[in-house]
Amino acid sequence: QKLNFFTILCNRRVANAFHYNAMLSALSDSAKGRTLLLQMIEAKITPDVVTYTSLITLEMRLGNTGKAEIYLTEMKAAGLKPNVRTHSALVEGYGKRGTLDRV
Repeated sequence: QKLNFFTILCNRRVANAFHYNAMLSALSDSAKGRTLLLQMIEAKITPDVVTYTSLITLEMRLGNTGKAEIYLTEMKAAGLKPNVRTHSALVEGYGKRGTLDRV
């Protein structure tokens, strides 16, 4: 139901960062996250800290620390500063893997 509503918003070109971020935060698939990010950019909607934090959280949950680091790099390159939630996702992800020294 959420996906149908989101699709309607996208088709009508009224979806904004809030809508994309809500969908990103509900994902459990890495490839779908990247695809949604690219769709967002193609729609001329600028990813924000919430966007990248959602992607970082997703990748850390899946154990993809390398992909999470790529999103962190992209975030910083876009001039965005990681916030408390971003750092929490990194600490939690690295902590579960016993690699907190990477934070």
